[in-house]
Amino acid sequence: DDVTLIPETNHIGVLDRGTKKIKIFDLKGKFIRSEDTPFYLNNIEYLNQHQKIGSLIGRYPNGTEKYSGYSLFTFDKNWEIINYAFKDPFKPNFKFTSINTLKKYNNHIFYTPPFENLICEIDQNGINNIYKINFLGKEIPKYKLLNTSDQEFSHLLTQYKYFDGIFCDLKNFLILKTVNKQREETFFYNKKNQQTYFLNNLITNPLENYFHKADLQINDSTIIAPVSASQIYREKEWILSFTVAKPGETKINQHINELLHNLTENDNPILFLYSIKSYEK
Repeated sequence: DDVTLIPETNHIGVLDRGTKKIKIFDLKGKFIRSEDTPFYLNNIEYLNQHQKIGSLIGRYPNGTEKYSGYSLFTFDKNWEIINYAFKDPFKPNFKFTSINTLKKYNNHIFYTPPFENLICEIDQNGINNIYKINFLGKEIPKYKLLNTSDQEFSHLLTQYKYFDGIFCDLKNFLILKTVNKQREETFFYNKKNQQTYFLNNLITNPLENYFHKADLQINDSTIIAPVSASQIYREKEWILSFTVAKPGETKINQHINELLHNLTENDNPILFLYSIKSYEK
């Protein structure tokens, strides 16, 4: 369900949610050991080689009444709970949640509480709110969230937006995704001029479409989208139609032809890297 690099070691931690275990491997894939987790965690990250941070869908029973309803935990090396936060206020039968709540980039661990429209950073000193997303009145009202059911929430998404925890915090820009019932939407915040731009209307070629699936970052200005070969194969005709419609786009057409040459549905995922550049007017 999740995978992470363990600091100060050359180890990888793999979260096996179904068995409530973290399975530790070295970088060559050799199994080292297995550790039991106290809850069915959804995501896991490490502050250091001993202190862990785990998130879960808080409204699901976790077996211990004291911690029931909380969605963020820190654990010591023996998986004993050190701290916990973010009490979930929703109805017990409300199943919707944000599944992309915990992520790490370099030494920064980020947490996005479900439906709070917040991006927090976690360090040794605690939790800091670093971004508050303003939907300008289009966010789901809190009173409606507290009293909604699954069916009612599906209807709410036809009227409002919510932040699903997918974002990339680059040096000069913030890229984030919001969700409504129709589609995922991508927004771009320029930290320098403090302006926000809606990006879904800016696609000029099919390969840019995968930009909206990118939620990983590899440096201060580049994000990455792993796309399954089967998806690209299914969209092959649409992609090739661009080369016909835009014969002048020689460089892009060359990339497309190289990508599709001998591509099959069973190939490995393709990695699309997008470098974000700014231009001064």
